[in-house]
Amino acid sequence: MIPRIFISLWVLWLSISYVGAYEHKEFDFLYFTQVWPQSACVKWKDSSKNHTCNMNNGADWSIHGVWPTKNMTIGPLYCNNTTKFDPKALKDILSELEAHWIDVHGGSHDKYGFWKHEYMKHGTCAADIFSMSTEYLYFLKGLELHAKYDISNLLRKGGVYQGSSYDAEAFINAVKSSLGGFTPALECEKNKEGHYLYQLGICMDKTFQLINCDRIAGGVYGNCPKETNSLINDKIIFAQSCNCIHSYNNSYYNLQFSEVNVLTEYCLSY
Repeated sequence: MIPRIFISLWVLWLSISYVGAYEHKEFDFLYFTQVWPQSACVKWKDSSKNHTCNMNNGADWSIHGVWPTKNMTIGPLYCNNTTKFDPKALKDILSELEAHWIDVHGGSHDKYGFWKHEYMKHGTCAADIFSMSTEYLYFLKGLELHAKYDISNLLRKGGVYQGSSYDAEAFINAVKSSLGGFTPALECEKNKEGHYLYQLGICMDKTFQLINCDRIAGGVYGNCPKETNSLINDKIIFAQSCNCIHSYNNSYYNLQFSEVNVLTEYCLSY
């Protein structure tokens, strides 16, 4: 007979191991984020002359991630420390990931490094949802959401176009009107030219039904200016896509002169 004390210690060890591998998995909703590569590139190249950008086709919003999120909190994060990222698991959707889930900061690390980061940090916390319960399914779901929620199209429907500047409410209302009244969330990047629309997030419950994004930690305006001041130009720039700049050459009729110089430099040198 195995002494009871050893059985108790064994059960305790299993419990500790399980908690260590799967801690803090509880979350309230999913936050699906997409970034505008032009804005991500501007800030990245500003920070170092050695930085280059991976813009891909330069015309599409790129997936940042599908993030399980607790109300008014960042996270949970890194929910399974025993999981190993397997690049081979993505072979059937590799071309789609390369087109729609890019690491704009090209050269900082390989593409698998970015995907590994997103999966280990966020994907492991979504494993309780069957349609995201494996590495492959997590990335497949992200691609499905990207196809369903085409941000460029949603903004155009709401009268918001690349190469122009708007206040935060215009971006929110444009997307909101196409999402049945559900409020998205914004993030901006800032440099000497002003604030650039960098990221747009859509919130949904665990069954992927849309909800308002009013429960994210940074609020729906994020670090974007909530209100504009008529005395200064602090509207948010929706940067022109690089493929448009290449196509139109010098036809920047709807861009401010300072924006033309900045975006031309970045787009022609990425």
